[in-house]
Amino acid sequence: MLAKVFRHEIKSGKKPLMFLIIFTAIITLMGALSFMTPMWGEILGNMAGYGYSYTTNRINPLNVLGIFLLIGYFMSLAALSFGVYVYLGSRFFRTMFGKEGYLTHTLPVGVYDLFFGKLLSAALWSGIALLALMISMGTVGLALALRTMILNGINPIDALQKLFLALAEAESAFRDFMGMGYLAACLHYLAAMVVGSFVGPIFIFGACTLGQLVKKNKVLMSVVAFFGLNMLSQYIVSLFVMPYSMNQMQFASTGEEVGRFMLFGMWGNILVQVLKDPIGTKGAQLTTEISIPSRFLVFLPNSDDIGVSIKIASEAQRQSLRDMMLGFHQGRQGGFIVRTAIENAD
Repeated sequence: MLAKVFRHEIKSGKKPLMFLIIFTAIITLMGALSFMTPMWGEILGNMAGYGYSYTTNRINPLNVLGIFLLIGYFMSLAALSFGVYVYLGSRFFRTMFGKEGYLTHTLPVGVYDLFFGKLLSAALWSGIALLALMISMGTVGLALALRTMILNGINPIDALQKLFLALAEAESAFRDFMGMGYLAACLHYLAAMVVGSFVGPIFIFGACTLGQLVKKNKVLMSVVAFFGLNMLSQYIVSLFVMPYSMNQMQFASTGEEVGRFMLFGMWGNILVQVLKDPIGTKGAQLTTEISIPSRFLVFLPNSDDIGVSIKIASEAQRQSLRDMMLGFHQGRQGGFIVRTAIENAD
């Protein structure tokens, strides 16, 4: 019976699905056309210093139209996302508690089959809407990139090859930062999309059900319950995120330490330096700005700056030390701070 309920819900949503596809295509075309105005031609054409330009002191109607199209595109994206949830909520309320509710509850279908059938179809709807948003934004971004390359005389094939090379070179840095490769990150994002497709409908169904607990203004109470559930979920999530955002992490030993942290299954490495040891129940004070001091210099491995102590009074000596360190620094990674003790060194 679960499959029958699911098929019935999908069949009932054919017309809204066609509207969703047509609406997404229209707003995508609107977003792509917004970048075809002379104003964007001047901005994009001068990015690499090429000669294409557009200058005028008058207000160009095409530029005004392009701005309105771009604003309308982003507003339409928000309306698309919001409209899908409104449709899901109104259909669930109508078929379960509204005029069609009597017919729904007389069907020879169990409560669990009815609920999960509607939940699966709503999750599919939510996933299709999210996919439509991603395709729309990707298409508009591709149109923007193509016009930029055409105006600047860049071969799209060469640009694509350079992009793949840059991604390949950055994979190790991405892996060090995220603790996973590109494929694993895509799988994590896909899993998050699937989970998110179920979370929204669950909130909607739960809010509609909670709204039935009152005798009057059931629709209004359903809306209030929906926002209340969202606020409650954000608060619960913050309880898990907050301990990791505070600088109170405990480490087994002092000195430099490579700590591992987790946020929703995303692992990464971070190099920190202990400024103060743990005292009682208070954790160690840490910093990511690593500094290694010596008698005359302070080495900064995560910086490329060259600094000279302000306590050295002679401006000529300060400039001489800076020039000497700049010559020494060429071809080397990291920065340096010249300490005051070097003032009287031989």
